[in-house]
Amino acid sequence: MKLSIIALYVICSYFLLTAIAGLGNMLGIGILLKLDLILLLSGLYIFFSSSVKKMEGIDILLLIFLLCISLSSAFNNYSTDLFYYGLRYQILLTIFFFVGKSEWFADWKFFDKMQMPIIAVSLIGLYLYLAQPSWYIAWKLQSTTEFSSESRILEMTRLSAFWQYPYWVSYGCALLYHYKLYTMFTSNVKKQDVLVIFFLFFIIVLTQQRAPLLFIVLSTVFFYIYSFCTKSKYQYKKFRRILNISIIALVMGTLYVLLNVLDEDRILFMINKIISADSGNTSFLSERLGLYKDFQSMPVTFWGDGIGRYSHLAYQQNKLAITDCQYIQTLHETGYFGLIGYILLFIYLIVNGMRNIKLNIFEIGVLIFYLIAMIGANPLSNQGIHTIFLWICCGRIINNDCLHYKQNEYEKSNCN
Repeated sequence: MKLSIIALYVICSYFLLTAIAGLGNMLGIGILLKLDLILLLSGLYIFFSSSVKKMEGIDILLLIFLLCISLSSAFNNYSTDLFYYGLRYQILLTIFFFVGKSEWFADWKFFDKMQMPIIAVSLIGLYLYLAQPSWYIAWKLQSTTEFSSESRILEMTRLSAFWQYPYWVSYGCALLYHYKLYTMFTSNVKKQDVLVIFFLFFIIVLTQQRAPLLFIVLSTVFFYIYSFCTKSKYQYKKFRRILNISIIALVMGTLYVLLNVLDEDRILFMINKIISADSGNTSFLSERLGLYKDFQSMPVTFWGDGIGRYSHLAYQQNKLAITDCQYIQTLHETGYFGLIGYILLFIYLIVNGMRNIKLNIFEIGVLIFYLIAMIGANPLSNQGIHTIFLWICCGRIINNDCLHYKQNEYEKSNCN
């Protein structure tokens, strides 16, 4: 029991631990590996101590699916370190799907604990972004030596805090923004929550990541419209009124920051980054597909070329890599078997989640966000994009203990 509590505490401290790891990595301390392993071991402990005892059909099928991918990859002839990279950052992280299904994650402890680390990192990142101390500029330039001069300038205009890329910050802020809207919608609206979503919005704009920005816009629109579909209660009217004021304030605040805080060069880079999804005659999807012309002529097999083969590690080793489209990477690494398997899994989760839509709004929103993000990122094989968060939410969708907990919350809120 004590070990289970420790494991639960470690996983609930995910954002804090990865933030410390990111800071350590920037400072050259190199603690990323150890904290990463602690999280993984905690997930494995909860899996074997709790989830194994309550195996269902979908759990067995998923384990068989992952085993098939791992075995087929092991028989492929490619670098061993790439195979272990894929095994560690794609296959083993899926264990958190089972963690999300355990009774330990029926409540909101994991999500409540993400606010302070994300806000703290964002505040530090904002200071580094605006002040730009010389040592920080030197570190950023050193960490982007493989980029072209234009790309290096672009990376300097993006708020990324302790990391080379802004994924940890942008995706973390988007997830927290979505969670705050959800809690504001389902319970009493608090002033500090409104201030938090203001702050998160500005941080996401400064990270210049299209998927998180699109997600928070869609999340806001969804909750606003959905509030009209519920029973006409005071809390929903109050929610809409505050959201109306918030939207106006966000627009005015964004204009103020753009006109008075940021210089012209940064603004031009930001605008170009955000609107490039629909520039010229090339769509964003076509642009992403065009990045991997080398793979268009490569044959796709049933089992694929092996997990991790075209990962970020392969990119660092100057090998063929697919770093910005999960669908293409999954197709080439795990073949038709892997891509179809993942698609069927996500369809199953969405369909089951829709059966209890009022209880699964938050988790389904997260899943849809990641499915959209997979067009331009690799969330299934990049822990920096909070893969653990995704799999925990996927597990919660079909977690009966979680559904009962949320149903009790829903009934209590209706009584008040």
